[in-house]
Amino acid sequence: MSEYYIDNLAAETKKGLRETALRAEHTGGFPPFGYDIVNKKYVVNEFEAVFVRKMFDAARDRKGFTKLIEEMAAAGVRGKRGKPIKYPQIYEILRNEKYTGLYAYSPTEAENRADRRTKPDAIKIENALPVIISKAQFMEVQKIMDERNQTGRKANYMCSGLVYCRCGAKMHGMTSKRKGHEYPYFYCSKKCGAPVVRMEEVDDAAIRYLKDLLSDENQKAISDALRQYQAGEGSRMTEFKQVLKQRIQGKQKQYDALMKNLSSGVLPDEVVADVGQQMKEIKAEIAVLEATEPPKDFTVDTIKAWLESIKAAPDRDAVRLLIERIDVGEDEEKEKTVFNIQSTLKTVLGIHGCGGAHHCFPEILFKYYYISLHHRA
Repeated sequence: MSEYYIDNLAAETKKGLRETALRAEHTGGFPPFGYDIVNKKYVVNEFEAVFVRKMFDAARDRKGFTKLIEEMAAAGVRGKRGKPIKYPQIYEILRNEKYTGLYAYSPTEAENRADRRTKPDAIKIENALPVIISKAQFMEVQKIMDERNQTGRKANYMCSGLVYCRCGAKMHGMTSKRKGHEYPYFYCSKKCGAPVVRMEEVDDAAIRYLKDLLSDENQKAISDALRQYQAGEGSRMTEFKQVLKQRIQGKQKQYDALMKNLSSGVLPDEVVADVGQQMKEIKAEIAVLEATEPPKDFTVDTIKAWLESIKAAPDRDAVRLLIERIDVGEDEEKEKTVFNIQSTLKTVLGIHGCGGAHHCFPEILFKYYYISLHHRA
């Protein structure tokens, strides 16, 4: 009996997880933002759910998320991994069908959530979870997001979503055709009467801004801030890895002790079944710990090379990472279009006489670099 449990433990673990999924219970890892796990069941975290609904409302109303991100930061809202919620996390939340009550699980690995749900062995149970977002609103938001993705790929507007009219409204991209030629431009979404702006003008202004932002003088300030940050990063990374290693080793010792008891062959059958269940649970806990990501760490030289590549050839991804907003206005004589460009990078670094590097700047820059890798993959 003991040998049977040892030889078939892997299969039993998968079977146990599948049975857990069929009961719409949590199978491990972090629950989605907006939910907590109580006795393996999903329950709504009412505080977090308020912000989930605000995200879906903003997406449905085609509003930006900047103010909501600031509101969450001010309220101390953090994701399940303890980090502030920004655009990448909001995108994942808006694509997660669990908020409509759908329970989805697949034992087969896949790179993204959609692929996991469409696999043949996927388990999908409607109305199995407490609902935070109605199915109708979820589908409406998916349609809007899909339309934006298709528009972005087709037109490839470098600065779309970042440009604001002098009246404060967003400016949308449009391409007109005349005599076989295309003329892309931005127009006020509120049609306040402001003149359209040629897209080429906006793109040129954004590229000039990035090259100025990444000047030799500013890159030296960036490098100094990174070195100061990394002076303490080594100890933080070492401590993180040690704690994680100790936790995994502790769980592994528990697992090995139970395996030894099974191998002895002297346990009663009723005890063997209980020990096998304990081993499956510990194995699942080890898998969660091993999947825990350490903080992203990159060398100063790596970041400098990345910034130099952006400076040499700024592209759409660089613009959307490093530029937060572009306000279109006029000069004092009202004869020339001017652009007031804002960058989170510039704000936190404090360059151009703004008072020196902010303490959180290096972590933000590391995040930008990580996002750029994610988008290139």
